[in-house]
Amino acid sequence: MGGWGMGGISVGVLTTLGCGRKLVAGGARGPAHSHNGGRMTIDQVVQAISGMSGDELSEVVAAHNERRAILSRQAVRQFRAGDRVQFEGRHGRTLEGWVRKTNRKTINVETTDGMMWRVSPSLVSRCGGES
Repeated sequence: MGGWGMGGISVGVLTTLGCGRKLVAGGARGPAHSHNGGRMTIDQVVQAISGMSGDELSEVVAAHNERRAILSRQAVRQFRAGDRVQFEGRHGRTLEGWVRKTNRKTINVETTDGMMWRVSPSLVSRCGGES
């Protein structure tokens, strides 16, 4: 599935769900369309979801979960063992440390005080603007 990005959801994603059925605001009844350069707004997506059957909704949930998994794997791949990183720990304190290991969904970070943390990659950034 493709066509995801900021500012809306690609109509192509909703049109490819479930054996080629096309989704529009009322459910699986015909071609999806949008007057927003081929992208649906969040309101349009919510409207389309509100008219779906249970089976159609399950397909949307499966597509959502797959996209989240892809984004998580991409985020993890941005880091390597030894990278100097920072993240916001409990109570809003910024912690710095080094990546010790990357897992499927998390990054193990050893902080400067010797503590090990398992952190979501979406919460980790490189220190000092390293790329």
